[in-house]
Amino acid sequence: VRAPAEAAGLMFETDAATGERLDARLLRDADRPDMLPLVQLALSRLFEGRETVAGEIRLPLKVYEKLGGLKGIVNEAGETALSSLGETETARLPHLLRQLAVPAHDEDRIGKGTLTIRAVPLVQAAPDEAARKLVDALVTARLLTISGTEADAQIRLAHQRVLEDWSRARTI
Repeated sequence: VRAPAEAAGLMFETDAATGERLDARLLRDADRPDMLPLVQLALSRLFEGRETVAGEIRLPLKVYEKLGGLKGIVNEAGETALSSLGETETARLPHLLRQLAVPAHDEDRIGKGTLTIRAVPLVQAAPDEAARKLVDALVTARLLTISGTEADAQIRLAHQRVLEDWSRARTI
């Protein structure tokens, strides 16, 4: 986080009230190793909102706060992706999410109520043009990942947090 920003000549803003730098807050919020995709998304959004102040290019705290931190960034990314689509495409979201996240099976019922992320063939997840537009928008938003060649492409949720932090996904 810090070295690439420094190499690019970017400065992380410091919170005037607490003295905490944005990079420290970002790393504190990324409390698990599997948070890297969200950190990457946050850094991308911070770069998009960069400001030049006294000749320095700063990554502003207000952008991070507006996103709602790492928890809010998933919701923001999902809603932004859907805003570019019509009702026909958006209506495909529940079916798509139900394919990509299935109930966890646990003999001891410890995992009851939890979901497991799974990869699904692209042709299955996006059988028509509307579903494909939805998938493409969510891949662009970095909420889905796609791997393989066009003939055998697989899609999956980029992170478990998509299910936890995207309010629309939680209600489906």
